[in-house]
Amino acid sequence: MEAKLTNKSPESIKTDALILPFTTESLKKLKPKTKLEKIIKQVGDDFKADKDQILSLTGLGLNAKKVILCGLGAEKELNPERLRRSLSIAIKSLNVKSFVISLLNVNLSIKDKITSATETVVLSTYNFDKYKAKKDKKVPVKEALLAIKEPMGKYQTLVKESQIICNNTNFVRDLVNENSEETTTLTLTNQAKALAAKYKSVRIKVLTEKEIKRQKLNLIHAVGKGSNYPPRFVILEYRGDPRSKEKTAIVGKGITFDTGGINLKPYGSFLEIMRNDMAGAGTTLGIIKAAAELKLKKNLIGAMPFVENMIGPKAYKPGDTFVSYSGKTVEVLNTDAEGRLVLADAFSYIIKNYKPARIIDLATLTGASIATFYEYVAAMLSNNTKLSNQLQNSSRNTGEQIWEMPLYEEYKALMKSDIADIRNISRERFGGLISAAVFLESFVENLPWAHLDIAPTAWSSKGFYYNKMGATGFGVRLIIDYLKK
Repeated sequence: MEAKLTNKSPESIKTDALILPFTTESLKKLKPKTKLEKIIKQVGDDFKADKDQILSLTGLGLNAKKVILCGLGAEKELNPERLRRSLSIAIKSLNVKSFVISLLNVNLSIKDKITSATETVVLSTYNFDKYKAKKDKKVPVKEALLAIKEPMGKYQTLVKESQIICNNTNFVRDLVNENSEETTTLTLTNQAKALAAKYKSVRIKVLTEKEIKRQKLNLIHAVGKGSNYPPRFVILEYRGDPRSKEKTAIVGKGITFDTGGINLKPYGSFLEIMRNDMAGAGTTLGIIKAAAELKLKKNLIGAMPFVENMIGPKAYKPGDTFVSYSGKTVEVLNTDAEGRLVLADAFSYIIKNYKPARIIDLATLTGASIATFYEYVAAMLSNNTKLSNQLQNSSRNTGEQIWEMPLYEEYKALMKSDIADIRNISRERFGGLISAAVFLESFVENLPWAHLDIAPTAWSSKGFYYNKMGATGFGVRLIIDYLKK
């Protein structure tokens, strides 16, 4: 599917469908001159351009076989995310090969209009029906035209970049939606190898199970040793700015399936979708891929510990203590709090061997975050105000919503162990979202760090605007926006 700009009058284009977005104010101000505009005025109370309202018109004798009126709500509430959400409803109502979106009556900056519309087209037309015997009857969209009045030349790059970023969001969706037997520690490592082979700007380092043990990445090894699929620690290094020594580390939790280990997940703990527990690492892979395709002038380290947390005779046990890569000892009270263990070793290894300027981690880390935010917001915890503010700005730009939670001193006492330097869960019943981040913070060595708990947002149980049911690819657009800024 390809999105393109056009300067042609939307009414003059022969197309399967024409989408016309209006705010309530822009609809009232419409002065009918053309046949289509007169038809819109005649609709009257059937369409008031209320938020998320759409009205389909056919048999009009126009170049467009169908016209979709798309409500954006009040002008004062209009922003890029509002446009994305309303357009997604209109796009998902279609079953056509091509359509046109008129951006002429949208009162946003030309950059915001083009970027938001392109993103919505790519994200809303995504489909994952690989395992359906009867495929969805949706017609694959071949082309979407975005009608603007400004000269197209200088804005073509925006369309291209937005498509690259969102295609990689869909790449992550595919990885996370796939069966866990197809996205094992080994197959995901091969995905990373293929990426490094394709782009000269990307180098790869893969630590096998033997090397993980030799390097004393004991937490990664402990979590993975109960599985038939051996653990792998994959590091992708993207050099987009060879003149700079500054590097940003993106660390993604890569639990390819999480049974909970010996602390087996009970019914109601999302066991049936635990293939999504590698969403953080999948997103990291998508970010590196997007950066390479965009030729982003930044240096990145993408760290992905790929591990399967299984129950079995070799599985690690509650009550055991392990020496982490950093040298800190960790008492394991619960084998289902495994993501923080593999992230801790990954942090320490990256800090020692790659010396990044900052670390951002993405992890489907806690059920407590889902209990707090449901599926609409990811939790952020950070030790650095500048970094957290920058990420919040990118959240507002992209509509990938995050909310900062506190890391007060009082919470650190929850993770103190009687027999080790730290334990992997609190003995208290509450505060699990924050205590998990407290554990991670103890391994970042005061480096600027932000933790994104994407457990709420990596998967949508019902679908939400431009996110269909299943994997969302959350984080690719957010982090690329942050890096570009």
